[in-house]
Amino acid sequence: MDLINLVFGAIAGVSILAALIAVLMVARVASRAQAAEIWQGEAEAWQARAERLADELAQIKDRLTALEEENRRLVAVISRLSPDNGTP
Repeated sequence: MDLINLVFGAIAGVSILAALIAVLMVARVASRAQAAEIWQGEAEAWQARAERLADELAQIKDRLTALEEENRRLVAVISRLSPDNGTP
């Protein structure tokens, strides 16, 4: 009788241990999946920020080009108006 109780106790212990391991594995997989979702969200946010910055940089370059053109035009106007052609 003691042997039967010992065997059934061992089987119950192994079953509990197997169930505990299964729960831990499921929790680990869920944790990794959640971490992957968080990192994917972060990557998408950084990508969107990089695209916004690229657009802003393009706008700044366009404004700089326009200012340089206006500067050249104004230098030409001043050169025509100056009696000494812009030399000090």
